[in-house]
Amino acid sequence: MSTEILPVIVRAACEALDQMFSLAPTASQPHILDQKASHGWDASGIIGLTGGGKGMVVLRLRKTMVNELLTMSGMEPTSPDEEEELVNSLLGELTNVVSGHVINTLTEHDLDITVPLIVQGPNHKINWPAFAPVNQVPIKTSLGEMELLVCFALKGAAPQSH
Repeated sequence: MSTEILPVIVRAACEALDQMFSLAPTASQPHILDQKASHGWDASGIIGLTGGGKGMVVLRLRKTMVNELLTMSGMEPTSPDEEEELVNSLLGELTNVVSGHVINTLTEHDLDITVPLIVQGPNHKINWPAFAPVNQVPIKTSLGEMELLVCFALKGAAPQSH
């Protein structure tokens, strides 16, 4: 991944979390994700980046944090089905905002975003593309921890080993 891309995505995630929820996020040092390890997260908001590059941006959270964010947003589910729908809406909006910040900052790469995909369930699996390593960035907030995962390559960039 280009050294300019990851800091932009991390900054976009932190700014979105602060603007939307006043969570005062702080990102830790990124490292390469061990894709075979279990993770303990309950929900992931996934969005694809296309155009002048390709990849994925993922936000992973625990159920307790998602429930707090729903409460902060004024959304109180009345049934399990409604809760699943509200979680999908909330994470979809959050990943859209993060990705919107990214493509508006990296205009020279002519990036576009896909429709968000939300995956729920303990230790759910994400099938990562093999064209670039997955950067894992822990984020601490006033509500607890979450993580940002980024797998991205600019078009024409040499393939990277993991």
